[in-house]
Amino acid sequence: MRSAISSLFAISFLLLQYTQPIFAAPEILLPLASWDQNAAWGTKRATRGLGDNLDLRNDEHLMWGNPGNGSQFMYANMTMHTATGELVISMERFVHLLTGVKCGENTVLTFKDKASFEYAIKAWNWVNEDETHSFILIADYAGCGPDDVRVPFYIHNADYDEEKFIAYLYGKEIPWKQAAHTFDLDYGTATLVQTPSRLSRRIGPDVTYSKDVSIDIAHNLNGNIYTHGSKASGFLVKLDCTDCGLAGKLTLGGRIKVDATSVSELSVSLTPQDVSAEITLALHAEGKSSASINYEPTLAEIGIPGASFKIPGGVAEVGIFVEANFGFELGSWEGDATMTYGVTAAISNAARFKIDLANNNAVDFDGWKPSFAQKPFDVNAKASIEASVYNAIGLVAKVEVLSEGYEVALTLKSPELATKLTTLTNSKGVCGTKKKVGVSVDAELKASVEVSAGQIGKGGIKDINLNPRRVSRKSGAGLGRRVSEIVVAERSIVTRNVPGLSFSKTLWEGSVPWFKNKCLAIA
Repeated sequence: MRSAISSLFAISFLLLQYTQPIFAAPEILLPLASWDQNAAWGTKRATRGLGDNLDLRNDEHLMWGNPGNGSQFMYANMTMHTATGELVISMERFVHLLTGVKCGENTVLTFKDKASFEYAIKAWNWVNEDETHSFILIADYAGCGPDDVRVPFYIHNADYDEEKFIAYLYGKEIPWKQAAHTFDLDYGTATLVQTPSRLSRRIGPDVTYSKDVSIDIAHNLNGNIYTHGSKASGFLVKLDCTDCGLAGKLTLGGRIKVDATSVSELSVSLTPQDVSAEITLALHAEGKSSASINYEPTLAEIGIPGASFKIPGGVAEVGIFVEANFGFELGSWEGDATMTYGVTAAISNAARFKIDLANNNAVDFDGWKPSFAQKPFDVNAKASIEASVYNAIGLVAKVEVLSEGYEVALTLKSPELATKLTTLTNSKGVCGTKKKVGVSVDAELKASVEVSAGQIGKGGIKDINLNPRRVSRKSGAGLGRRVSEIVVAERSIVTRNVPGLSFSKTLWEGSVPWFKNKCLAIA
């Protein structure tokens, strides 16, 4: 008589779609004015002159955030770079020097005073010196576009009314994808020393920036997973998660670099902070059934507010989502079986992961091998039964920049506990005792780390399979040894092709023998 039990607990980091998650409503990031940015980079507004306000530049720094939502908020920072014969300037640098703005094919700017107007003529007349010269004017002003949305304008000529201090800039509105043909973009978390008293787009020098986002993945998954049948019907199956959940945080970082509309860097990094996964399962089956059961519910779909943002105008959007899945398969059986078992897997804070999708999917990876701690194992089986059970947790992030979307998945499957039970009966005794019924137990702990990546519409990761992957057991391990004393069997990096994926690689996988032919007398 034979019984097989397997379980899986997984943490997945995915960039973009996975079973079409429901993301929390993203926080809308507002433009932060140019002097706010310079405060962040250590340049006080008081030290800035007309040149800093009005000079056309080769590069422009643009920041978005929402400091009015609290002392800590998400931000995004873009550095735009120009091409030959092209310059750029943000209107936010000099809007305080104006009394009026009218945007369009003929953008009209009215200056407050002669000094600033004359400096603007000197700075901007460059566009008239050669027919190949142009500059990008980035406007955030009422009437230039939707509220709180930066709009880029392509300017190819300029004219001036010197009596009324008016500059006429000739050009047209262009999409961000055309304006920001070469740029760097990163995002993270900003912390204010003093929380603004009202919704504000002004931040002072007392602010710190971190180029990453901390995501709390703690979640309780306790409860009944599956119940089917009844004693009266002749069969009953019940599976409970009695002590299951995630703990800790994941720190997410990202950087995108585009050069002449071609992505030259698309990196994503992930580091753990006190991350652990815990699972304790109780399985009970009794009676007789010739039919098999296959049950795969979604336990939770959780959008993470405060970790998702959107920059209006099609500039960028990032979404974070958590999904918890469970799988349970039970073949035909006859008899009774009860089993309780569990394990905790922890990841070192020194672990690191980084992938650059634009450079042959280069991966920097180390330290994700989990440490295991087993929980009490209890079994009582008088049945012929085969079953498998797994739990999968997915941390999903979607990233779109200038209407281009990319996806990447770091999947840590740990702990996976695979257990095989064989019922023993002997009238002369089993397991060296006088008891006539017992079980032989073979069990091992498994873990694997995989990375998958793709571009939206060109092979995504939504078809990734989070079911347990079988890992062959390393021979020669002693019986009944403590988990901490057993060396994990490892294998080298393997690259594989998966339908629907542009890239998939196994970074590490291994197994730890837990029990081998361990005999337990029952009755």
